[in-house]
Amino acid sequence: MSFALRATLIATFYVVQRIMKTLKHLIIPLVLILICTSCSKEEKKWEPSKSWNQGALDDQHFSWNGSYQNAIDTLEVKSHAWKIIGEREENEIEWGFRVIIEFAENPEYDGGYGVAIMPINLITYELLDEDGFHLDTLEIKGENHVEHRNVQTFQGTGLISLFDAKRAATGKITIAAGYPKETKN
Repeated sequence: MSFALRATLIATFYVVQRIMKTLKHLIIPLVLILICTSCSKEEKKWEPSKSWNQGALDDQHFSWNGSYQNAIDTLEVKSHAWKIIGEREENEIEWGFRVIIEFAENPEYDGGYGVAIMPINLITYELLDEDGFHLDTLEIKGENHVEHRNVQTFQGTGLISLFDAKRAATGKITIAAGYPKETKN
């Protein structure tokens, strides 16, 4: 091997060695920074709200659709709310709603025999995202009612995907109540 080639190899070796020493001082802090930032980016587990999310009683979030006029005139929805209750199975979340309805004082229903009741034929609660897109629906059907001068709370629960539960932002309630005027109790 020639002296010039040998001198070039030795010089190259020393230059590479110096570069490695310099990089070592830079690489170690860089690696530590990357490790620390990746620890802080750990995905946090989604937690449902512990409180009820109150729904508005405006036309966008409440409707008497399918109700008779006697129910619209005598019943008052005091409030409605929804809540993410908790995880049931992997990627499956339980949610629920409640609605409070009052059968207000009305002289038309005083007197007579027994207690006047107003039938609640169907309560439909829709869970919506912030843009108003439908996520899920729960229904309460059957022989439900509110007695005159009383307040009644109705509740329902169901399951929804974790993906949809994270997007839930508001609720909409539709109530079908009352009876044809000629069959008044």
